Amino acid sequence: MPYQVVRDGIVLFLGLVLAISLHEFGHAAAAVWLGDPTPRRGQSVLGGRVSDLGALLGVRRGIEDRYTLNPLAHADPIGTVVLPLMGLFLMPSAMLFGWGRPVPFDPYAARARVSRQRMIVLVSLAGPAMNVAQFLAYSVLLVLLLASGLHTSHVELVAASVRWVQLLVGLNLILAAFNLLPVPPLDGGHILVQYLKRTNPQAATWLTQYGLLVLVFALMVLPALLSPVAAFSRMWTDWMALLAGVDPTKLPG
Repeated sequence: MPYQVVRDGIVLFLGLVLAISLHEFGHAAAAVWLGDPTPRRGQSVLGGRVSDLGALLGVRRGIEDRYTLNPLAHADPIGTVVLPLMGLFLMPSAMLFGWGRPVPFDPYAARARVSRQRMIVLVSLAGPAMNVAQFLAYSVLLVLLLASGLHTSHVELVAASVRWVQLLVGLNLILAAFNLLPVPPLDGGHILVQYLKRTNPQAATWLTQYGLLVLVFALMVLPALLSPVAAFSRMWTDWMALLAGVDPTKLPG
């Protein structure tokens, strides 16, 4: 396997782990912000409450605490490690995606003015919102790198950093779009179910029961479903290049 493929694969894998961790942290943070202490379970250790900063950094974190930026708290052995690594190194032409462990939360524990349905929608949206935030952050970083001329560096790793940021821009956009697909157990599916409960309860019940089967089918045609997103990502990086005053055709391939 070529060195560049291995190098890019490692960067993409680490970027995916970070993207998934921040996605799940978004769910936890939204639930906590809305008044539910469930994601912070295990935060009290030896009778002493861990500070907010300590919790975010995973310091003295209880095993069930999900209100943390520690990737180990959010990683799913299959969805975060095994399948992404298989996709990167055994099927490099396949579309990369993954998932983390679902964040537990109690929709009945929301603050008084937040309904159960609204809390579920807000917590569900928080995960993809974190991926969109990373997409925008990497886009800004890409503009800065291109404007500084790093893509023309004769040092291979320096020039490759521009390509890595390009990849992470697309990765986070695709993860946001994937999670917003209207099929449970994806975030978009949870949002759709809450809407259907008011307009078509029977459809909501059916989608809750059989959503996983629908998702399995959707995974088989996932590249086709997300191809417009991938195309938009390529257009977006070209726009970022133009914003930095760089000819998009000069971007690393």
